[in-house]
Amino acid sequence: MGKQIAIAMTHEDELLFLEFLLSTAPIQLFGSFAPTPAELDWNELPPIGTGTYDCTIWNGDFPWSPEYGAVGPDSYDPTCIGWVYHAPICLGPHLEWDRSNLERGMFGRLYWGRRTGVEYDHDAFDQWIAVVWRWIRKNGKKFEKGEAYTPYCLPGAFAYLTEHPAEQGA
Repeated sequence: MGKQIAIAMTHEDELLFLEFLLSTAPIQLFGSFAPTPAELDWNELPPIGTGTYDCTIWNGDFPWSPEYGAVGPDSYDPTCIGWVYHAPICLGPHLEWDRSNLERGMFGRLYWGRRTGVEYDHDAFDQWIAVVWRWIRKNGKKFEKGEAYTPYCLPGAFAYLTEHPAEQGA
């Protein structure tokens, strides 16, 4: 069974989040797909709104050997045919990150899909996920108390949404 948490972050909030993650484990960010395998590895987080709305966070304390797939001819974007991605990304020791784009009214989420039959210590990874969720809850605020799907807003996102209330409903 997986775990997820709804989030809202500005780019500055994202950088604070990454700083926190790096204090807990050696992490690596990967884009969803790219022209070459080397371009999947993000050395830094691209700005929000550059077409990079989701990525994967690998906790390097858990072994993983990536395999690659290629975007096929039925791609929704023909310019991406032949691009590569990690396959299957959802089966490794990863945290999936759908990034926020507050200017477009889009909230994000963090998700871990706990899968059986995959070789890594699920219980230890679950403990790391609990630390990450605790940090989000401690550093984030909800606009609507008690709403199950209201995102935890980190400080920059909370300030932005307070100043732009029309952009709260993604």
